[in-house]
Amino acid sequence: MVLSLSTSLLQRGGSNFVRKTVVMLFLLHCLLLWIFLAELFNSGLSYSYINTARSALSSILCCNNTSIPFGQLPIVKRFMKGVFETRPSLPRYSSTWDINVAFNYTRQQKPLSQLTLKDLSHRVAFLLCLLSGQRCQTLSKLFIENMSINQSRRLL
Repeated sequence: MVLSLSTSLLQRGGSNFVRKTVVMLFLLHCLLLWIFLAELFNSGLSYSYINTARSALSSILCCNNTSIPFGQLPIVKRFMKGVFETRPSLPRYSSTWDINVAFNYTRQQKPLSQLTLKDLSHRVAFLLCLLSGQRCQTLSKLFIENMSINQSRRLL
């Protein structure tokens, strides 16, 4: 911004005014960004969402001449700490399941040689889910042609 002004204006004593104006613009810019984060908080969004917005702003914006990223400013750090204290991140899953229930069910089934193809397929799918830790959509993309069996390991 300062470079866009003519050198004659700066030489006529306007440089002090321009410097103060630039500093005020930087402060206003930071204040507007902070207000934006406050609006996200007031709209009820989670810490994770607000932190993502802070991170995005911080990656592209600096709020003063020392090149401190927006997200590293003390007022923003304090604000984010308050958001975290007010709306802490929750675990992704609120409950887990007991694996022993599934194992007990498979133990109660007939021996493998007596199971139907459908029951064997269910057991294989269950074991794949359990061992790989993948989501259903990932498991649905598995193809037998892409699987390989070696002496030491099995690859999906």
